[in-house]
Amino acid sequence: MNHFSRLPDEVVEIIVEHLAFDYRAIQSFSRTHRRIFTLIYRSLDQHLWRALFLRRYDDPRLIDRFSLVPFDQQNWRSHFQGRVVAVDFLAHLHASLPNIRGQQEQRLIWIIGSILQSSAPTIPFLHIHQHPIHDHGETSFVDAYRSAPLVVPFPGEGPRSKNIEELSDVITKDIICSMYLSLLSPTTTSMRGTARLCTFVGWNSGEMNSSYTETISLARRRVFDMSYPRKRTLYGPWQRQRQPHGQHPQTLTIYEYKPDWPQVAALRIVAEDMLWLHPDCYAVLTNLYSLRPGTLSVDTLPPEERQPDISGSKPCRDWAGVEGVWRRLVVWIDYDALLLYNDDDLYDDDVLAVAQTHGIFPVRMRIVSARDDPDAPPGFPTLDIEGEIGGESWVDNDTDHNLDIRFMKGSVSMLKDGTVRWSLVSYVDVTDSEGQWLSEGIQLGGIGSMAGILGMWTGANHLRDDPVGAWWQWRVA
Repeated sequence: MNHFSRLPDEVVEIIVEHLAFDYRAIQSFSRTHRRIFTLIYRSLDQHLWRALFLRRYDDPRLIDRFSLVPFDQQNWRSHFQGRVVAVDFLAHLHASLPNIRGQQEQRLIWIIGSILQSSAPTIPFLHIHQHPIHDHGETSFVDAYRSAPLVVPFPGEGPRSKNIEELSDVITKDIICSMYLSLLSPTTTSMRGTARLCTFVGWNSGEMNSSYTETISLARRRVFDMSYPRKRTLYGPWQRQRQPHGQHPQTLTIYEYKPDWPQVAALRIVAEDMLWLHPDCYAVLTNLYSLRPGTLSVDTLPPEERQPDISGSKPCRDWAGVEGVWRRLVVWIDYDALLLYNDDDLYDDDVLAVAQTHGIFPVRMRIVSARDDPDAPPGFPTLDIEGEIGGESWVDNDTDHNLDIRFMKGSVSMLKDGTVRWSLVSYVDVTDSEGQWLSEGIQLGGIGSMAGILGMWTGANHLRDDPVGAWWQWRVA
């Protein structure tokens, strides 16, 4: 006689819950008796699968107010099984990556990225408050810069994330190195799942080995390609969503674009290559915990309160964590070297490595208005912003207040795929008469994450020989 068949349903469920980290054991247990199999797999109630999910992963309902699409609570089982299969796939993936280019493999790697991006929000520890650094007077930008740190360290204690703890054990350095090499190879076809995961995780190995040398070389080829920024890419790392049958590309709005993830992954490693020279920044921004939403104080709405605007008036809620003082890492190379680098006959990666340089510049941003745009997703109006940024000759010697300060304006939008797009233009002065540089970037991780914004910059006037480069921006006050 099968003794398991005599167990009350409540006891069976307790046993199953304790097997949350060993799904094969759940499958084996379900085969011990038809009644147990029915209780686990054929129940009309999702409460057992919800319990399994929450025992192993962060509660996804906690990030609903940071997400465009709320979590589907009718499918706890499929969400749990999908994650378990994806994590098991990554855990048993050999560093040689025999085959990750198939549609099924990319779907599983995409799920891994989604687990990271859906990590439970942390308690905000970077708030907007009344302080001289938030005074937007013309003379306060230097004081704001000098009053804020280069990076805000994580607090000593904070709520744990089950998602990040689980993935920290399976995302190995060897796997990420191999993924980057496979992704950036010139012969690689679409690998959006891999590219997205590499964007979130980065190189983050601290090892300047032969694999790194090859990877950074391939990444530079993408980032410093002067032919990449075009109107069809919005002069940034974007691509059009697949259009419905019969829809003309000209009818697409900006909200129907999505990240060009292989390009963004290349931007990540080029920026990280320079960030490595600043250990305090590197330690914070490359930590997986920096991807969690809500590190910054943001003003988002829960899904049930999001309604299309019919009055033509939207409140200026800072749902993206715009307002405050930021730091921006900018990566570029000498223009003459850039021209040589883009000439196939004169290309020399060693020359580029020497010519590549960077700087960290202060930025301050504020919201001007919330745009009345019917195409914007409900609850996430496009924010028009302005501010100041340190110019090319910015050097702070603690005595000279005649620093190179440029005016900046732009917008922050929620795209229809859930990506937050930052589009910023810097000007020589506040007259807006001469746009200089255009910066296009995406929010890394969740809304209000410490990881900040990653993107590419180029000329604002879209000239054929405009330079290109990478940037990474994070808020510090």
